[in-house]
Amino acid sequence: MWHFDKISREDMLGVEELEENIGISRGGSMFLGSPLWADLTRDLRMYPNPNYLCQIVGNTPVNKIELADNLNLVGVDTFNIPPTKVVTNIAFSGNGDLLAHDDGMLEVIPTNWISADILNQFINYRIY
Repeated sequence: MWHFDKISREDMLGVEELEENIGISRGGSMFLGSPLWADLTRDLRMYPNPNYLCQIVGNTPVNKIELADNLNLVGVDTFNIPPTKVVTNIAFSGNGDLLAHDDGMLEVIPTNWISADILNQFINYRIY
């Protein structure tokens, strides 16, 4: 079951603690990072937390959002532009899918993320 709770003011101290727990896969000193820092591939899939069986994960690039009955970890970071050494070279990574949650159901929504218009916007506005 997928659960989404709003964060209250009382929760903010816990969020601050989560911000500071950075795992070694992200350059920190903790064996595993908090959910805010955990890497989908190197942390969550290798060492899943039995207390949080269903998780939606960002900050780990994926090519597309994959939903399956047996897949309880869903990567959603489909909007990636890895840096390149040449200013005018931009490498898109991920297809730009969005994930919608409605009444307990998850749905993948495609976008037109990889387009000439978007590419030109990044070339013109990217800070190097």
